Amino acid sequence: MDRTFLKSSSIVTIMTFLSRILGLVRDYFVARYFGANDLTDAFLVAFRIPNFLRRLFG
Repeated sequence: MDRTFLKSSSIVTIMTFLSRILGLVRDYFVARYFGANDLTDAFLVAFRIPNFLRRLFG
C-alpha cells in the first residue's frame, strides 16, 4: 500500500508542477504577443471567471 500511495502522490505532484509551468508559459506568451492593454485585460478577466467558478464548485 505504501508503494501505491507513493506512486500516486508522485504522479499528482508531477502533474501539478507541469500544470503550473504550462500556466507560466501561457502567461509569458500572452504578455509577449498582446502586451499590456485593455484587450489583454479583458481576456484575462474573461478567462479567470470560469476558472474561479470551477475552483469554487469543483
